[in-house]
Amino acid sequence: MGEDITKVSELIDGDRRKWDEVLISRLFNPSEAKSIYSIPICSTRRGDKLVWHHSKDGKYQVKSGYKISKNLKECSDHTSSSSHRNRRIWKWLWALSVPTKNKVFLWRVCHNIIPTKLALAKRGVGLNPMCQRCGLDFETMEHAFRDCSWVEFFWAASPLRIRLPTIERRGSLTDWIERLAERKDPDSDNMVAMLLWSVWWARNELVFKGRTIEHHQLYTQATSRLEEHHQSAVLLSHENKMKANEVWSPPAHGYVKINSDASIMTDEGAGMGVVIRDDRGIVIETSYRFQPNLFDVEVAEALACRNGIFLARSLGLKCVMVEMDNQTLFRKLSRGDNDLSYLGYLVNDICDLFSSFDSIRPCLVRRSGNTVAHLSARCSFSESSLEPMWRTVLFWRCSPN
Repeated sequence: MGEDITKVSELIDGDRRKWDEVLISRLFNPSEAKSIYSIPICSTRRGDKLVWHHSKDGKYQVKSGYKISKNLKECSDHTSSSSHRNRRIWKWLWALSVPTKNKVFLWRVCHNIIPTKLALAKRGVGLNPMCQRCGLDFETMEHAFRDCSWVEFFWAASPLRIRLPTIERRGSLTDWIERLAERKDPDSDNMVAMLLWSVWWARNELVFKGRTIEHHQLYTQATSRLEEHHQSAVLLSHENKMKANEVWSPPAHGYVKINSDASIMTDEGAGMGVVIRDDRGIVIETSYRFQPNLFDVEVAEALACRNGIFLARSLGLKCVMVEMDNQTLFRKLSRGDNDLSYLGYLVNDICDLFSSFDSIRPCLVRRSGNTVAHLSARCSFSESSLEPMWRTVLFWRCSPN
């Protein structure tokens, strides 16, 4: 760098809690400097921590580690057509609208890790590896789910009317499932997943309980469970929508309400806006700012929220409602989530500010109820070429008209 700078903290003006622009402009080119300025800084000093770069909350998760190792393997195998097919079938599988247990089961099927009789026999389990349904062949994955005469009739008589020409019996079960997925019919795809699970469930009933399940019972069961899943998804979606107010409403008597929002300007940065109103709906203050090179909408929403709370504290307000239309930020503030991402540190800042008030609580509103804050954020677009700073307009005691 040309100077003995070894820590990021040395690039920060500790007294003002801002980037040292003079030092940064001397050490970095203009493009790099702009990117650094767009990184939010906590309003209080916090200790250094190890952060996992590959997850949103900065914490290591086995899932993200697996994803990284999987991506590395795919990069090494990028010339393989089978690798491309695998990526395609996983995308199809996880997009299915079926219960999670059915997705996991189908994932196990495609990985060939279902405990068929032949697979168990190969591992030294002392049992007859022949199919218990027909007794004519070994119980392999392909036989258990596709080639057995009982299963062949099951697919032919199912709502999907799937018939199995001889040519379709030559590939693996995963290849056969992938050919079914090529039809690109979401309803049929969901039913395929449910019926595959039903085939194995019926097999287990026969092997372990001696029960024979009729085909029509399995069709009814699969259809019923799929409908229940869809109804539950619709109900959950409806409940989530009902949690957010449709329109803006005044806060309780004696409270003020802070509304904040952010909007991204393509290839430029983020506009942030805040409006504070009393229990009669009268505007007390509005504020807006444009931050170049900031394209993370959740971080921008958090910065707008934090500024709104700063403003309320500077005005000596004590009973406050903080309203926003970003569900992720709302959930984190409501639960006090503590993670290691940029957003997590801003949430910590905001939660620390809560202690400055006698009463304060976050609440969620739909975009239609957050229009003024949204327009305030977009208003900052006209000042995108000016120095980034919060610009405030006072409305104290002005009438709602």
